[in-house]
This record gives sequence, structure tokens and C-alpha cells, in this order.
Amino acid sequence: MAHYQQSRNLYEQLGKEKDIADLWYWLADCYRNWSKYHQAVECEQKVLAIRHQLDDQTRIALAHYQLGRIYQTWGKYEQAIAYHQQSHDLYKQLGLENNVANQLSWIASCYRNLKDYTKAIEYYQQSRNLHQQLGHNESEATRYRQLGNSQRLLAKNTSDRAVAFEFLA
Repeated sequence: MAHYQQSRNLYEQLGKEKDIADLWYWLADCYRNWSKYHQAVECEQKVLAIRHQLDDQTRIALAHYQLGRIYQTWGKYEQAIAYHQQSHDLYKQLGLENNVANQLSWIASCYRNLKDYTKAIEYYQQSRNLHQQLGHNESEATRYRQLGNSQRLLAKNTSDRAVAFEFLA
């Protein structure tokens, strides 16, 4: 941790904003992995501010994604969805369809965490369809597995056995 901070300090002296943002990202990642979510959010917000100053649209979308991951790991799924959606929207504007498909999957996983399996299925289907259009067979296969798991969870949490079997069919 101290080495990241020393590196950041040197980059600040050199005026290397992109490298400073990268180091804030790594600090945020460390804090997220250590379950220090407030600090992770603070660091990632600094990343986002620098990316805006640099007008680096792709990295702005990435910073929104990272904020979504922090909030998702923290269990704050509504905030996570909002950041994943912002990332999705910016990737869509930039024409980065693979990233769009991946963000749909992250949104789906938040809904799955919220036990809103119907919404999770909806977003996983959108992600699968886009990966299919892009010819990303491995990602498409993963989305099919995630869809099956979400349908299983939906069926498991449905009290009407006939309806539950319909979900599984």
C-alpha cells in the first residue's frame, strides 16, 4: 500500500495525471479486496474525477464499472446497479459492444443478489443475445449457465410447484 502511495506522490510531482489515476485505481482495488469500502469508493471517485479532467471516455466508463463492483461487493446493490448502468450507457455511446454485453451481465448479477430473479434473467438474456451477435461463444455459454442458475433460483423460490416446473422446463 505504501509503495502505491509513494509512486502516486512521484507521479504527482511529474504531473502524470493518467498514472496518478491508475494508482488511485489500484488503491481502490486494494481497499475493496480488504472490505474497506468507504476508502475504496473515495479512491475510485478520485479516479473518476481525473478521467473526467482528461476526457478519457473509455476510462470514465471503466471507473463507473469499478464503482459498481465496489458497491456490489459491499452489498449495496441499488448503487451498484446505478454505476453499472452508467458504465453500460457510456460504453454503448462509444460503440464498445463487448463491454455493453458485460455490463448487462453485471447488472443481472446485482438483481440476482437482490433475489429479483426475473430481472436477472432479463438482463442475462440481453447480455447473451449481444454476445451471440458478436460471435463470442464462450461468453454466450457463460450467460446460458447464468440464465439456468437464475431460472433454478426463481423456481426454488416459487411456492407454486407447477409454476416452478415451468421455469425449469
